[in-house]
Order: sequence, then C-alpha cells, then structure tokens
Amino acid sequence: MNGSPTNPSPALSDTLRHDDDLVAVVRGHLHVEMQVNRLIEGLLPYPEEIESRLGWPQRVELSLALGLRAQYGPPLKKLGSIRNRFAHRPDVTLEDKDVRELYQCLHKEDKDIVLESYKRTQNKVKDPLEFEFKKLDVKDQFTLLVVAIHAILQVAVSKVTGEPIAT
Repeated sequence: MNGSPTNPSPALSDTLRHDDDLVAVVRGHLHVEMQVNRLIEGLLPYPEEIESRLGWPQRVELSLALGLRAQYGPPLKKLGSIRNRFAHRPDVTLEDKDVRELYQCLHKEDKDIVLESYKRTQNKVKDPLEFEFKKLDVKDQFTLLVVAIHAILQVAVSKVTGEPIAT
C-alpha cells in the first residue's frame, strides 16, 4: 500500500486531480472501496464466502458491524450515493451540494482533522491562494474529503492487518 494519512498514494492523488469529475468521483470511490474491502478481508476468516455478494451499502454496514467506528458510516454511504449518481448519468458534474453534504456527514473530530490538514498544507505553501476550506472550489474540497476518508480507512486497515502504512 502506498501513501499515508498525510501523504496520499500517487494513484489516488492522480485520480482526484483528473479534469473529468466522473473519473475523479468514480475512481476516488474505488480507492476508498478498496480500503473497505481490505478491512473486511482482515476481519473475516473467510471473506471470499460473502464479499462478492455485497453491494456498497452492505459492505459499509458489514464494516461497521465488524468494528469500524459508527461515525464513518454516514460519509461512506454519502460517497457511495455521489458515486452512483455519476455512474448512472452521463451528464452529471460535481456540485457544491455534493461536497457540502459529504462534509456535513463527517463527525466533528473528522471535520477538525480535515480542516487542520488543510491548514498544515497551506502553511507549507509560500503564497497560498485560499485561506479557508470553504472558499476552495468544489473539486478541491471533494479531493480533500476523499483523501481524509481514505486515510481514516488506511489507519483502520493497518490496525486490523498489522501492516504499516507505507509512506
């Protein structure tokens, strides 16, 4: 696994920087889904007996039942609903409403982590263009939120599997 909570994998970063919202949303979700799958695989003795029959909502529910903190259920489900809109309609674009609702699904401590990560990133830039998360464009907000959700899952997977988070 490449990346860490403070340094996302190159594949995830490239995906989220893609100009096409469809690619960024669907592939961003895919990266998150891969972490959910790894979590399930690490917690079930025979995950192959059930995983192929589970849709995204069922995978999220199973992850929660297996010990993923309940606060992660709402943002994972919301990310899935955003992804579904993109997967089933060719003319969809990422909207402010999508990002606002995804952000609102986050638990307060996770919102604080997202905002603190953004502030730390801005402090490393000599001439930051934006000082407030909410002033970022929709795509940049979405990118930051997906990276945070992915990082949370990486930590959970690392705890379950004992594998370190590669940097």
